[in-house]
Amino acid sequence: MSRPMRPTGDSWASEERAGVKWRVRAAILPRFREWCARHFPAVFGDQGALLKDTVGSRVAAAGGWVIKEGTARKGRSRLRYGLRASGARRAAALALRARARGVPTPLPVAWATVRDGVFRVREYLVTEEVPGARPLTELLDMTGPGDAARREIAGKYGRLLGAFHAAGMSNRDLKDQNVLVAAGGGMWALDMDGVRAMPRLPRWRAGRDFYAVARSLGLHGWRGPDVQAALLAGYNGAAPARLRRDSLPFRDVFLREP
Repeated sequence: MSRPMRPTGDSWASEERAGVKWRVRAAILPRFREWCARHFPAVFGDQGALLKDTVGSRVAAAGGWVIKEGTARKGRSRLRYGLRASGARRAAALALRARARGVPTPLPVAWATVRDGVFRVREYLVTEEVPGARPLTELLDMTGPGDAARREIAGKYGRLLGAFHAAGMSNRDLKDQNVLVAAGGGMWALDMDGVRAMPRLPRWRAGRDFYAVARSLGLHGWRGPDVQAALLAGYNGAAPARLRRDSLPFRDVFLREP
């Protein structure tokens, strides 16, 4: 049985694999079965496949797909985590909406929420891998002051934020760790946790979204006026007219030492 997930009309089929009840994009269900047989859950035991392994979050890549596992962190958050609705389902729906509106973000493949009774205890989200991509963090660390590439990169970073706002979506967590740079230089947004779709994005909220971007650039030493000008120009080139700006919000953040 399958049903559409709004807003794109993609149909999602139910499938149980390795004791987990998944929702899978129906069009790729056979491939998903093969992928699970080869990689799930073994991928989390392969150190060469792990991209992230922290308390509450593990990310691994295999077979052209990336899988993220989320669990509760220590302390009172366990109760909050357990009682909340499925974050994986929300992330998949937001990613589909963002893609439909022109925001580059990996295509969702499948998601699952594991519960003990009514309590959520674990979640999974599988997305397509961006070929040849590397974290934006690497470029921020590698590119020195005065390098013309800084202006190009800052401009693309601004355009990515502007693309979210043009799509009617706020993203308060577009930090460098949540951005990939593809082989062709294009930027892709990861992690929908900080994203919210809104009927009409308020100007104050759009301005607040600049904080994570400004902080990321400032912490890596990207504080020059050329970087700030390129970021603003990139943003204004992608954002709707009513949200364009004459100056950057949180300009002081650029100047703070790490």
